Amino acid sequence: MKKFKRSSIDSVPKHFRLITALGLILAILLLASSVYIILDGVTPVYGRLWRNAPIVEVQYVAYALLATPFIAILMGYTAIAAFTTRKVFSPEQGTRAAKFQSLMFNLFLKTLLYVSFPLPILTTLSLISTGYWLCNDLRPSGSGWQTFWVNNQNSCFKPDSYINDHWPCQEVDGKKICLSADGR
Repeated sequence: MKKFKRSSIDSVPKHFRLITALGLILAILLLASSVYIILDGVTPVYGRLWRNAPIVEVQYVAYALLATPFIAILMGYTAIAAFTTRKVFSPEQGTRAAKFQSLMFNLFLKTLLYVSFPLPILTTLSLISTGYWLCNDLRPSGSGWQTFWVNNQNSCFKPDSYINDHWPCQEVDGKKICLSADGR
């Protein structure tokens, strides 16, 4: 029977560094995309609600990404540490690296539990309490994650197309009429 030789990370440092470099790139992409989606999908809701906009688009799936930046930062940190030391990131208890790892993971969990889950519920309750109701006619076909809330009966219609920040448009007498949904 053959004995299999265990491969160690030290025997293939070139591949290990390549993997950690790819991990760093993925962490940067995850951080950038999650911050973009949060800024584009979550924060405009509250500005539109504050301005009493005729249409408020709520992308509920974007709320799940509120905790993602903490994990992306931790991923980037571990990739840099592994790349520079050529070792798997496993900090000893009590070190600054272990404290940072614990902090980022705790921030992720607390943001997920105390912000990502309750915030969409509170947002929905706030929309209902300020006189908005759900308009399924404005929703594009196949977009179950995207909802539109309106506070005016005239704002709820079946659009022919969308422009800019999902503003609905309809053809009336050969003219394209679009409703500015941002409340400005």
